[in-house]
Amino acid sequence: METFDKCDKRTDSSINDPKIRELLCKLENIIDVWDTISEILRHGGIINTKFCDFLIYWLYDKLKDINFSVVDVNNLYTKFRKKLNSDATKGKCFNFINEEYYRKYVKAYDKNVIKNKKELYEFLDYYNLIKSKLNSGTKSRDQYCNYIKYIFGVYTEMYNQYNSKGLKIYYKELTLFDDIFKKKNEELQFVEKNCTNRCLNLVFKANNKNLCPSTKEKPKESVQESTKPFKIPKTVLNEDYLKESTYIKSVVFY
Repeated sequence: METFDKCDKRTDSSINDPKIRELLCKLENIIDVWDTISEILRHGGIINTKFCDFLIYWLYDKLKDINFSVVDVNNLYTKFRKKLNSDATKGKCFNFINEEYYRKYVKAYDKNVIKNKKELYEFLDYYNLIKSKLNSGTKSRDQYCNYIKYIFGVYTEMYNQYNSKGLKIYYKELTLFDDIFKKKNEELQFVEKNCTNRCLNLVFKANNKNLCPSTKEKPKESVQESTKPFKIPKTVLNEDYLKESTYIKSVVFY
């Protein structure tokens, strides 16, 4: 898509940071070819709302690595919202006049909040694949289990902030997590059975930090260096049938 190459030449007087300007440019260019991308993804069995999610969390992923100013990011969010609500894409992601918009597309300014939202969503997106790996008797079981334990700690942090500080910006991710592990208790039983001695069954228990070592501590045996963000094991990301994620991230969101 040639339009992406023009981003380094485009200017926006309302945004000072060149990285934020470039990010906005890429977002706008993606939206400009929305129907083309959606048609390609549709043939691959990927629904339009899934594309919306990838786009939003791709934005969060980029923002978490930029030392941005609140003013610049607010302008980015405002312009991105306006573009999403244009005639070409209006109503294709969500209805802007109800709560769905505010739950899906959150204007987050705290980098830790952005990181948490992105990490939890990414885990939930890959969970079925992680489950199949654990079922297959993978030699990387400890890596997967350490990753699950870390993410359960992320969930606990988000849940506590949601309750104590009223951070409704976590609503979507917490709901998705609860749908898998709380409403379907067998999934919680599954990870507890396959990842023993990690207190995963306590994730929905009150005061679970008093009963188990900190679940937010990043494990020593990580697939990444300790100085880098803890991410999903690379063996998961290399799976061929993750086409709906890898296609968008490698071809569209680069």
